[in-house]
Amino acid sequence: MLEQVSKLSTALHGQEFQSRVAATSPSPTISVQGDVYLSLDVELMCGSWIHAAYVIATYPQGKVLATDEAFALPVRESTEDDCDFDFWTENSEALQHIKHAARATTRSEAELRFVKSLIAAAGRHRRIWLVSDNPAIDFGVLNGMMSNQIAMGHIPRQTSMNVLAADGRYRQVLCSWSYALAVRQALGISSRHLRTTTRRLRPELNNVAHDCPAHTALKDAACGLVKLFRARDVITSTKQRRISRKQLQ
Repeated sequence: MLEQVSKLSTALHGQEFQSRVAATSPSPTISVQGDVYLSLDVELMCGSWIHAAYVIATYPQGKVLATDEAFALPVRESTEDDCDFDFWTENSEALQHIKHAARATTRSEAELRFVKSLIAAAGRHRRIWLVSDNPAIDFGVLNGMMSNQIAMGHIPRQTSMNVLAADGRYRQVLCSWSYALAVRQALGISSRHLRTTTRRLRPELNNVAHDCPAHTALKDAACGLVKLFRARDVITSTKQRRISRKQLQ
């Protein structure tokens, strides 16, 4: 089983997933301790984004380096015929939070500011890992945002692509949910065990969206990192036990 964990760690977090190229935004790169992660989350209504947020933090420390979010009023209100109607009916507090914040700016202005903020924040780090609990949706929406701003001439194409691509190819995005599930299955442990095994609390990361309602983008982006970091904690502790056992033999 320990051998499986070692292989799993390499497969999930090995060189094939590492960002090897420095982002070339105007922001100067900075050096930090630990691995740097950018977690993205997007909330949709009727296929259009209404809330997007990112959190950049370090592993294993859980130090939060940057956060930002953007709000937009729904293009169309969800009805009983829409697949997300039940979701937003059950999470009306989150929806009201989003609508209230979205009144301060237009969709176009919010999108441009958010994209510029994310590019600048990510570009400060020579190596960065991308994370989402649903990469196809979250980074698909971000790609669409960037494409819109490139088409309007608001941002240069190369600067934006350096966030999503390396060596001319799209960067791999770690799915926090799949990552944690793979660790649980490899070790034969429950999700509750995964939550309680780690000793590291990371209060700074846990408090990023402390006052936000559930299922808002900033809270979900932070929770995605918490889940992935816990899974990495389990892998690390298991590997350490393996080394200790070998030394005793």
